Amino acid sequence: MNDQRLQQLEMKVSLLEEELHQFKKAFGNHSEEPWWKRTAGMFKDDKVFEAIMREVRKNRRADYAEARAEFDKKGKSKNRMKKHRQK
Repeated sequence: MNDQRLQQLEMKVSLLEEELHQFKKAFGNHSEEPWWKRTAGMFKDDKVFEAIMREVRKNRRADYAEARAEFDKKGKSKNRMKKHRQK
C-alpha cells in the first residue's frame, strides 16, 4: 500500500472516530441513575396511556376468566384444592 493511500485511510479513520465521539456525546447515557428510575412515572396523568391500561386490564380479566373456566371444566382445580386441604 502506498503512503498516499495509507494517509487517506488514516484520515478517514480519524474522521470516523471523531464522529463516533460526537455521537456518543449526544446520545450516550450520561446519567448514573438506573434506567427504571429515569422512566418511572413518565406516563403520569397521560389520558391516552390510562385508556390503554384500562383496555389491557379488561383483556387480562377476560383471559383469566376464560382460563379459569377451562381449568374448572377439566376438573383440575377441584382436585388441586382437595390435595391442598389434605396437607
